[in-house]
Amino acid sequence: MTSDLNRINAMHGRAKYEPGIIAELATNDPLKVLSLELVGKVDRYLDYSVTIRSGDFSGKSRFTVMKSSLKEFAENLSFSRGSEIYDTDSVGYIKVVGPDHLGHVAVDARVGGDLDNYARVQFNTDQTALPDFTSGLFEFLRIVW
Repeated sequence: MTSDLNRINAMHGRAKYEPGIIAELATNDPLKVLSLELVGKVDRYLDYSVTIRSGDFSGKSRFTVMKSSLKEFAENLSFSRGSEIYDTDSVGYIKVVGPDHLGHVAVDARVGGDLDNYARVQFNTDQTALPDFTSGLFEFLRIVW
């Protein structure tokens, strides 16, 4: 799949897709993690490996979104507005609420396959985590658009 994507991107003058590109919502606590790793693209859909963690509780799953949904998610975050995005193939979602007047940001994420088989993690961080995460999301879009 990677070689096909590289061939298509080369025809359109786009950057070469390299597996392992990650956007991470970095917090001051290594036990609070939200990361998205780009693993593929099919038509207007992007496929990610999403990892969520808060303390000892964590989950990892595939997550598929439309490019337009990811763009809207990233744009809302870049303007310091809360945003949410939903997996098109499961009950998964990522919600970022805030920042509030003190700069606090709440993250709520669920990964998994169906209503009976999922992991949900919530944690708080601050607004300084958003710019690098948002930049990573825009980098995904730049590479695959």
